[in-house]
Amino acid sequence: MRINFISPPLRSSGNVRRTLARQLLVLTVSVVASVLIRNLVTRSQQMGSATIGSFTELSGDSVSRCRKELETLQQSVNLLRSAKDSRTEPDRVMAAVGRSVPDGVWILSIRDRARHVEIDGRALSDGDVRKFMARLEKEEALERVGLVSSQLLQHEVGSLEFRVVADYQPPH
Repeated sequence: MRINFISPPLRSSGNVRRTLARQLLVLTVSVVASVLIRNLVTRSQQMGSATIGSFTELSGDSVSRCRKELETLQQSVNLLRSAKDSRTEPDRVMAAVGRSVPDGVWILSIRDRARHVEIDGRALSDGDVRKFMARLEKEEALERVGLVSSQLLQHEVGSLEFRVVADYQPPH
């Protein structure tokens, strides 16, 4: 597997997924609440003047519908959690690399070689490369992080080309 990145540093997609999941949950709850309010208004208009008994019946019906919607939403949340837990190894490695890229580092390519990953990139300084490697070492998905090569590019001021390797293990 070979993936090239020409753009600035990778960013974590985990935050984006969590934010989208939260927004979806809020949107769904808002839609359910507005439908319930609309149903209450419509029913009260149809009935003319609502008695306490009919209002209790209407509330009970609304509560049961809300519970069903809540169960459906909980199933969706559980499905998202199980999908997150069963991510494939390339997903885990890409997410780990994306979380580890500091400012001043650009990833050019990532190569997967049977539980071993090679990352080629550029950095503004060797300190940025060290910071990148330190962050990679903290990632649970990666181990035995090492610098293979680092070379100052003569034709570009303040640009350093590097290759970092790491091993990865299957999820626990």
